[in-house]
Amino acid sequence: MMDLSERLSNLMSEKIMPFVKSGECSDEVSLCFDDGRKLYVSRNFLCYASPVFKTMFQMKEPDEIEVIMSGAVYGDFLELLSCLHPGVQKQIDCTNVLRIVSLAKEYQIQSFEKRCQKAMIKWLSSEVDSACSKDGDIKKVQNAKTCLNVLIKAIALDYEDVVTHAIEVLARFGFDVFTGVMTTPAFKFGESNFLKAPPVSLAFGKKDEKPEIKYTNDKSFNIFTPAPNNSETEDSMNACKELYESLSEEIKIRLLLQRLKLCDDCFMRKVLRDGKSIVVNQSIK
Repeated sequence: MMDLSERLSNLMSEKIMPFVKSGECSDEVSLCFDDGRKLYVSRNFLCYASPVFKTMFQMKEPDEIEVIMSGAVYGDFLELLSCLHPGVQKQIDCTNVLRIVSLAKEYQIQSFEKRCQKAMIKWLSSEVDSACSKDGDIKKVQNAKTCLNVLIKAIALDYEDVVTHAIEVLARFGFDVFTGVMTTPAFKFGESNFLKAPPVSLAFGKKDEKPEIKYTNDKSFNIFTPAPNNSETEDSMNACKELYESLSEEIKIRLLLQRLKLCDDCFMRKVLRDGKSIVVNQSIK
């Protein structure tokens, strides 16, 4: 028998999302997308949310109920409307902000833009916190890739506060991480393997003879263990390289100068309250 929480979850999943069904409002207009799908939205709702739509409807005849959304993506626009709708109020976070922030800019939804910028800054901070908790630069590559994507989006939308924060965050990664020039090692050095090393004994013979060193015959032991062959990591490193190379020279200089303010090596840095920085999870270079 289902408990109450399961029943509520099922009811929520069965609830029809607003905007996908016609006939829900008296001043309904249809947003028509390139793939043939439509969203059905209140004219007043759109005018209240966006001055672009308000101007558009002032130029249209009152009986025109279709708006051609050339180039817009159905799913992204539905996500935007779901975040705006007071009955849904979907959260803006790392799962959707890059999909909807450009639409918020295009349709001049200023309060929504500010929420998106806050979500982008929060996302950047969470990525560097995640990277600080990981051992080795290889594992930080995915975080750097995400930060570069956020930086590029912020540059395209002229969000200087987000750009500045992204540069400050990326500078805390090793130079070879955010530029994607790191090479994946064939082997990694396992410090903990010393604790598992096979016992060594010394057999002393006659006087003045060198002792014989005897090792336990354990061929399975090796202090060097193969590094994981992770194609996803390789893809992320290549992506970092492409993203970094796509940056303007001005942004590259700002990024490298910010890095030099922290340190002059390739290690991950954690900034303390007193302005000093310490190495986080320093790897063997």
